[in-house]
Amino acid sequence: MVDCLCVTRYAAEIGVVNNREECQDKGPLMNSNDSPQSDSGNIFSAQVSNSGIRWQKFAMVVCIAALLWYGVALYNRVMHSWPVIHAISGFVSYGAHCMEFSQDGGKIAISHGEHGKVLDWISGKEISRLQQCGNLGVADFSSDGKIVSYFSESKDDNRDACIWSAEDGRVVGHLKLPADAGTERCVPFFSPDNRKIVAEYPDGILIWDLSDLAHVGRVKISRNRDPWMRTFLSWHPVTHEMICANADGKLLKVDLQKETAVPLLTKPESPTKGAQWSPDGRYLVAIGRNEGSVLVWDVQAKSVVAKLPVRDVLYACFSPNSDRVATMAKGVGPWGRRTQIWDASSGKMICELPTTAIVTFSPDWSYYVEAGEKGVRIAKFDGTESCEYSGMFDGHGSICRFSPDNRYLARVNASGLVDVMQHNEPIRSWIQVPAFYQFWMIVLALAGLMWIVRARNSTERQS
Repeated sequence: MVDCLCVTRYAAEIGVVNNREECQDKGPLMNSNDSPQSDSGNIFSAQVSNSGIRWQKFAMVVCIAALLWYGVALYNRVMHSWPVIHAISGFVSYGAHCMEFSQDGGKIAISHGEHGKVLDWISGKEISRLQQCGNLGVADFSSDGKIVSYFSESKDDNRDACIWSAEDGRVVGHLKLPADAGTERCVPFFSPDNRKIVAEYPDGILIWDLSDLAHVGRVKISRNRDPWMRTFLSWHPVTHEMICANADGKLLKVDLQKETAVPLLTKPESPTKGAQWSPDGRYLVAIGRNEGSVLVWDVQAKSVVAKLPVRDVLYACFSPNSDRVATMAKGVGPWGRRTQIWDASSGKMICELPTTAIVTFSPDWSYYVEAGEKGVRIAKFDGTESCEYSGMFDGHGSICRFSPDNRYLARVNASGLVDVMQHNEPIRSWIQVPAFYQFWMIVLALAGLMWIVRARNSTERQS
């Protein structure tokens, strides 16, 4: 913007000086006896004057562009607490993309057909392009910068998955699926310690060692496939032990080293289709298989702490301090959800969020984002902030993810469009507006325009 002022002042001064030179060069009216040298001087002065006018027009365009740019930025800063700072397109304008966030939440891998890329979505920069995607898609993204694809769906015995380095996009190896693993879609996942890769298949769990990508074993578990659940596996946040639910609805503790699966709870339990650990690893929230009911278990005591009076639950999770449970039950339509917050110890409902679509919570549970057919809405739990973006829906749904520090939010739709929002404290008074740099950029642009107008008026008067 300082350059804009310099251009403006330079253009104005050239216009005034050129006008003066033109007036001086013209002098009194020439007669037939005047020297022809005065004609050449007038021509040169006119050329310089035209050059000054062009500079003034250029500077005016620069100032108007700056006004529009910083005006929109200031409006978004004042009117929205979550303004969009990056809008990154997918590989095609409309078409199904695969995407997966890294476990630390700072990066995202996106693929479509033969193409794939890794983004640092907070900065909006592309890190790498994935080599040899081959229509495999992305299945998981480890915390140490590795990406694994889905297994190929060929009907022969050569079904494999690709592993990439997120840093440079190069292929670091392939996983070979055993010939007797069947033809169903196999989804691989990284273990929390990044030492193993596990994948669900119809008869249980397959295991690979990540150091040499060798298939090292399998755990036989009969299971039922739930279309609403991406995986039936859950990892303990401290010990990294795995649990899963079998076809009978029993929770099993899986030992990948010994390739065994034993009941986690010794007391009788209602059939379960999935469970999630609390952040401290003391409790489990289990979703019933038949009616979608929810139980909170104390794992050490092997007893039920609370039974939540809710049905048709598709997903449940704990708050960061493990004292609350959020449940999402079926609502109206394919994207409809009812989200309720419960006390984890008493089972009493604390509140029902004013939402009708899929909800994602920030890491500290201070904010939540609702993504559905009406667009995206970001709100604070206490109701003091709410920011809506209509039109952010392409018919296939969206995935939302907060950054670990709660300051950024990424919304990715199925067409691969990544919208990144940054949280700003809401404006309490217009007195705060001069504290933003966009305001002063607008002031400088306006000052530049006034300078140009004065210079042009002065030039016209003197001419």
